[in-house]
Amino acid sequence: MDDLSIYLESAILNQNDIEEILQKSISQVQISEKDLSELKPWLSKVKNPPIYKYTMDQEDGSNPTKKAVKQEVIPPQKSKDDTLFGLKPTAVRLNDLTEAQTLGLDDHLDQKHDFELVNILGKGGMGIVYEGKQKSLNRYVAVKKSKSEQKYLAQIYHEAQITAFLDHPNILPVYDFAVDQDGHAIQIMKKIDGISWSKLLYQNDHPFWKELDIKPDHHSRLLFHLETLKKVSQAIAYAHDKNVIHRDLKPANVMIGKFGEVFVLDWGIAIYIGQEAKAQFVAQVYANLEKSLVGTPGYMAPELANPQGSCKQSEATDVYLLAAILYEITHQKILHRGRDVKEILDKIKNNYIPTLAPDLSYELKNLLLSSLSSNPEHRPHNAMMFRNALQQVISSFKSVELEFKGISSLNALKDLIQNEEQAIQKSKVDHIWLNEADQKTEDLISFHFDEARHYFRSSLEYYQHNEEAQKAFQELISLWIERCIEKHDFKSAQRYLKESIYAKELEVKILNAKQAFEQEQVEFEKLKKWKEDQSFQNSQKPRIYLALFSLVFLGGVSLILYYLSSKGIYQDSAKGRFWAVFIFGFIVILLSEIWFKYNAQKEQLNDAFKKVKTSIYCVLLSIMLARYLGWQYHNDYKIVLLHEMPMIILGSLIVSTNTERKDFFWGAMVFLAISLFSLIYSEQVALLYALAQFNLWLTVSIFWFKDQRAQE
Repeated sequence: MDDLSIYLESAILNQNDIEEILQKSISQVQISEKDLSELKPWLSKVKNPPIYKYTMDQEDGSNPTKKAVKQEVIPPQKSKDDTLFGLKPTAVRLNDLTEAQTLGLDDHLDQKHDFELVNILGKGGMGIVYEGKQKSLNRYVAVKKSKSEQKYLAQIYHEAQITAFLDHPNILPVYDFAVDQDGHAIQIMKKIDGISWSKLLYQNDHPFWKELDIKPDHHSRLLFHLETLKKVSQAIAYAHDKNVIHRDLKPANVMIGKFGEVFVLDWGIAIYIGQEAKAQFVAQVYANLEKSLVGTPGYMAPELANPQGSCKQSEATDVYLLAAILYEITHQKILHRGRDVKEILDKIKNNYIPTLAPDLSYELKNLLLSSLSSNPEHRPHNAMMFRNALQQVISSFKSVELEFKGISSLNALKDLIQNEEQAIQKSKVDHIWLNEADQKTEDLISFHFDEARHYFRSSLEYYQHNEEAQKAFQELISLWIERCIEKHDFKSAQRYLKESIYAKELEVKILNAKQAFEQEQVEFEKLKKWKEDQSFQNSQKPRIYLALFSLVFLGGVSLILYYLSSKGIYQDSAKGRFWAVFIFGFIVILLSEIWFKYNAQKEQLNDAFKKVKTSIYCVLLSIMLARYLGWQYHNDYKIVLLHEMPMIILGSLIVSTNTERKDFFWGAMVFLAISLFSLIYSEQVALLYALAQFNLWLTVSIFWFKDQRAQE
């Protein structure tokens, strides 16, 4: 058993030979003559197995490379026992069924042969694998035919038996097993439409990558290999639960389907480690698998290289092999390497582990070092523990991927905020307002924040110990809270506060900013109210009515009285002139106040309007006082009017100055222009006074009407 020349032709190999050996299983077990003599009576117990004979017809003329295959059922031989290694083989022959039982299926279920061999899928040291078609079920299968030497029969049957024992989606199913008349073991298995994982591991440009729809970047490919290893670990975990260890795990023994299916193959040197092994897996005992030197040197665990040693093979042995695959995935080279076989085996026995790549994550390094320990007790106890630890590694890789996306969105957010601040500063300098494009910028800023927040939170959900993601996430939240404070959106700032680790400091900042803003709002409201009180825009309607009342009862009535006086209808006197001004002035004030009270809104009667109203009332009272004094001192009416004219002009200019408007200014100018004619036409002072009064209020009314139209 310790003579490796049985399995490896030479111990002096070149580099190419070594690479091939590293990935090639030592799976052929040497059986001594004594063992063969013990096997002969055991093999003679075979009775009624489904024995098939395959014959090739002549080449098909349409396809010279294709040969038709015929299968004949050989009648079973009589023997004393109906078992094959403890199992009863099943063979259904339609000629044993009645015609009623066939239900007319004779055309589909050929009585002579059910399988047609289509072509060769591959050749190995122990046999050939064909692609076959099972006619009865109309499906393609893999037909594995071994060499005829009896020394292989126990091991091949053991492989079929133990593979069939493991019913798992990631383990290649075996449909049937038989031995033909020439002693060839026949296995009928599921045919996989896929490729060996080892090819994808080293060929990044392989066309099968397109079938899998995996992105060509290193990160996506690495995640794919890690996910594949996780599925392999799940299959091995199932086997461990059934007390089976594989002992030859490597990428070459894993197939990948074009839809991403993963199948663990080649269970030829797997062993059942349960107590009832002798009862359930007789072939395993006869093949002496437990104490044979088997496995693949490039991945071999120390206890496999020294099967007679003190370390017992267990589930931890497969854990070592899974870790060796993980090493190959992350380093793109096989774990155990050397100049010759002796050096390789020495490294395996001494468990020499190459230096790990410095850029590996802490979780990945920890998993590799613990799983590749020379002491099986220091490794994860089984494949499920390895699978769970690997899931943490995969989560950390996905976390980093999402972290990078989050950082990209965060940088875009920073650029947008900086550009927005520059635009705001420019708008203040140029006295322009932000347009719709800036609203789109605001929406884009919110989008990038939500996107970055989603990526960082997902990253931390995958792996909460990702410090870089946590740091970037806190930077994002702090940046957004600062922005919310600048926008005076304190409710949003409070909402995101719970996601920050600096909650206390930021909460104080939010509270201070909120108090300062509320104080600013109070001052702003005061200023706004003051501006509204000083604005004439709010008092347009009452001003128009005041102007109309004044135009009618002061200007219009003055002209009417002059006309009536000139016709002798109205007897003019100092007393009558006083009472006329008093009555019509009182009517203007009374009507205005009544309208203001019942029709005007409170905000319309602001300070600016009150100034105008008060100034007009003062002018009216001044005119009343002048008329009263003229009545009491018997002054000439023309002299009284000449005194009133400058008084009205002065009052109008005072109103214009107080209100900072030009309406009363131009009214005063019109009044002044008409009044100047009284110096030339002194006899027409009364007419000129009435015209000046009328045109004063007409000018003011026109200005105030224009304000109303402009607002509308």
